[in-house]
Amino acid sequence: MEKFDLLVKVLTDLQDAGILKHLVLVGSWCQDFYRYQFGNPPEIPAAKTMDADILIPRRMPRVNPPVDIVAIMKKNDFIFEIGPRSGLYKFNHPLLKVEFLTDPGAKPGEDTRHFKHLGVTAQELHFMGLPLSYNYPFTYKHLTFNIPEPEAFALHTLWKT
Repeated sequence: MEKFDLLVKVLTDLQDAGILKHLVLVGSWCQDFYRYQFGNPPEIPAAKTMDADILIPRRMPRVNPPVDIVAIMKKNDFIFEIGPRSGLYKFNHPLLKVEFLTDPGAKPGEDTRHFKHLGVTAQELHFMGLPLSYNYPFTYKHLTFNIPEPEAFALHTLWKT
């Protein structure tokens, strides 16, 4: 299994749990989906990272019944770790690392936020409002999930560097 296939499997499980429609895939993995959408142009590089970031909106609606993201990740052979100081949940697999992010809202600092109804803690990061505000539903095979609009992706990439 390749890391792209593993990411698709995780996204499939999140969709089956009914929460993928609320989340936004951010980071360099979006480039692989832009390549798919735009006919694989050489100007869009393929993702070379092992990290996949999934953005949970701070004001995500509660899901009922609750979803256990930790169980979903373990089902896909990810090792679950909790940062000793931060309490941040990290998921590691030999092929891929997955982290959940969220926006800090109006708070001045960055911290972690626990989403009880998802069973996961996400890292609060500034500038996540951009991909939250400017995203669209993207369809890849049997999946429909949100990715930032290409312009928002480019601006966000420039902003955070």
